[in-house]
Amino acid sequence: MTTALGEAMPANDEHAISVSLPQWDHFVSIIRNDAKVLDTLKAGYPRFNIHRDVLDLEKKLIVWAAAAAESTSGPALAVPPKEAVKLFPSERMARACKGHLDKVANAIGGSKDLVRIAHVTLDGDLEQVRGEESTSGPYDDHAYGHVYVVAYPAPLGRVAFQFWLLTGYGVSSRFSSFWLHNAPFLASRTEKATRSWREALPVEEAREAADAMRSHIASLYSTEDVQATAEDVFLFQCGMAAITQTAGVLRMLANERPDYRIVMFGFLNVDTVAVLSKVLGLGSAFYGHASSAELDALEAELEAGGRIDAVFTEFPTNPQLKLVDLERLHGLAVRHDFVLVVDDSIGTPANVLTAPFCDLVSSSLTKMFSGACNVMGGSIVVSPWSRQRGILRAALGGRYEDTMFPLDVLVLRANSADFEARVAAASANARRVVGQLREHPLVDEVLYPWGGPSQERYERFRKPGAGYGFLLSVRFHRPEAAVAFHDALELAKGPSFGTSFTLVCPYTVLAHYSELEWAGQYGVPAHLVRISIGVEDSELLRAAIGKALNAAELQVGL
Repeated sequence: MTTALGEAMPANDEHAISVSLPQWDHFVSIIRNDAKVLDTLKAGYPRFNIHRDVLDLEKKLIVWAAAAAESTSGPALAVPPKEAVKLFPSERMARACKGHLDKVANAIGGSKDLVRIAHVTLDGDLEQVRGEESTSGPYDDHAYGHVYVVAYPAPLGRVAFQFWLLTGYGVSSRFSSFWLHNAPFLASRTEKATRSWREALPVEEAREAADAMRSHIASLYSTEDVQATAEDVFLFQCGMAAITQTAGVLRMLANERPDYRIVMFGFLNVDTVAVLSKVLGLGSAFYGHASSAELDALEAELEAGGRIDAVFTEFPTNPQLKLVDLERLHGLAVRHDFVLVVDDSIGTPANVLTAPFCDLVSSSLTKMFSGACNVMGGSIVVSPWSRQRGILRAALGGRYEDTMFPLDVLVLRANSADFEARVAAASANARRVVGQLREHPLVDEVLYPWGGPSQERYERFRKPGAGYGFLLSVRFHRPEAAVAFHDALELAKGPSFGTSFTLVCPYTVLAHYSELEWAGQYGVPAHLVRISIGVEDSELLRAAIGKALNAAELQVGL
């Protein structure tokens, strides 16, 4: 059933990562920052809408530091409203944020000294961070018992938010909630903890859960003859953090060459494109059609002596569900010595095996691996087939920071236990929905591997007995039919995908509202409806889709 505007999804979960936007115009209003709609939101995707506990922790840390500064003449974190802060779990991430803000400040004539970093511990210690980067072990108490605060002038607020959004480096809602309830210096007299935060935080249990997840994930990228190991798997606090950190490691492997260059092959996630080009500033080429002609052009460039250091792609792409020619891309990677990174968040390793034809596989564990829509996570897997396996694993391990908060780890581990079964159920449901939609005269095209032009390519990667995925996109002959169908659909509607419940959105409006014409040039029309199918009863889905199609018929007078 459709949930009321602004309600958290899942309902009554304080860490829900989606929010109900039942009508097409609600998505438009969000993009336009319409206060009437924004004020109704009780949740949101954490990178797009900073969680209330994170905001609360920011405010309380500022107030606490200001009071401490008055009594001790010590440092303040920030002075609102002229300054604001963002919170990060590691010094390296905080320094990356400061570096990005410094560049922008310098470009507009400001001073980099206006952006500062402070280190705060759960025991109430505060110090300014200067000089060279320090290090700490990934699993000791210190690693979880601190937060790094980046303070910046308020005019840099939008830039700071974009860094938070694109890199995925910010602290999680569970991190913030734990601090609010367990930092002695933040609690009120009636909320004083009865035990220390070290006793309250399940570090050892989280370590065991993370090890179990790494082993689980490794098994998904293995065959009888070639085995991935837990040492090939790196866990991150979200999918974008995985991509951001990995891209940085690959650039370091190339000795930070000024001519370092990447290719984005396919119409990739808008945030992936932005973080690689705008935040990391990588020289890049965009092949948005992922066509044979574009692959020919890429090959011709390489054969003519052009240099590429890494190629990023998705399998399938979002939202077109295109299957790039991964075998040919891999052949070029071997021949011209570049690293091939494949994001399989949509395909999932339960359905397809891409590892034999790439070097690294990235996944948003927030999506179907979790399925519960209440925790963030990401992974990078070094392909056991990669000719650079040893080099890549050592490079990633040398820079890896385990910044997943223990409570997030435990939730993700519990959610992912039935991952393969959920993928199978959702894939079976999706195939039935695709068949139903393709029979309707108002539907121009359903983008989905099964029964589509890319099915033959999909079959070469499909695991025995596996399905064709849970995600599909629908193009209607008429825009008004798309809007009527969407608004009449009595299923959850909001941001994200890969949830155990079916989740719908007008994708192009959500991701490309300011560049609709540009997106349309790549086969992503303004009135595209993306549907992430869940594990509900198939008859419930059939009835809901049928009712929405009837509403579309009435709208256009069919």
